[in-house]
Amino acid sequence: MSLAQPGSSNIHRQRHGVYWLGWVGYKSKIYQQRIYFVSTNNLIPNAMAKEAVFTMKLEPELRAEFMAAAEATHRPASQILRELMRGFVKRQREAREYDEFLRAKVAGARQQIQAGDFVSDEDIESRFALRRAQLQTKAGPAVE
Repeated sequence: MSLAQPGSSNIHRQRHGVYWLGWVGYKSKIYQQRIYFVSTNNLIPNAMAKEAVFTMKLEPELRAEFMAAAEATHRPASQILRELMRGFVKRQREAREYDEFLRAKVAGARQQIQAGDFVSDEDIESRFALRRAQLQTKAGPAVE
């Protein structure tokens, strides 16, 4: 039996867990094609209840392009928006955590400076000049 390909014109709106694929002909006989699916949200213990409604204003062209892209991936627009929102929230949380980490590092460094627990630039330069000289002596004369 010939199944309709995703994205073909005979796929219709999803209703009650059934994707209606329309009528498909096979050797002069007409068959009705349906794909059934089962939602696993109730099987996942950490699944979030989808009770809030989010309304937003956007340009009609952007909405049309987004809906077309969502339909091309065979995923509901709301699922894609939830993924985008979760990604945004995660990036913001990571940015806040990094800022807190950086502030703590800077505060620690300032405390070390106030306590006199640091090495001056001149001391660092003299240590590394000595190290460079030792490595150059070990490596031998430069060959040109």
